[in-house]
Amino acid sequence: MAQAKHGNIVSCSRNFKFQFFFPRDPLTQMEEERKEHRQKMKKMEAEMEQVFEMKVKEKMQKLKDSETDVSFYSSFSNSSTHSFSSALLSVIRTNLQICG
Repeated sequence: MAQAKHGNIVSCSRNFKFQFFFPRDPLTQMEEERKEHRQKMKKMEAEMEQVFEMKVKEKMQKLKDSETDVSFYSSFSNSSTHSFSSALLSVIRTNLQICG
């Protein structure tokens, strides 16, 4: 019986040492680390997707603003050119009527 107790003490001390240095089964620990890594990668991917979508929205808004500016200035310059040319034609006609 003393031998059995001694054998149990030795096996318990070995288990304690193993658990002290390796608190978890190495395969289980690797699997947990793999899961954590995958979760971290998914989170990073989602964040990158959000940043990408935000940048695309900003670029699209800049493009719309630029198109609005261009159409505004082109309509303004066309109307100004048209009114200027109309005024010039009326001045020329008036001068022709006076001279003619």
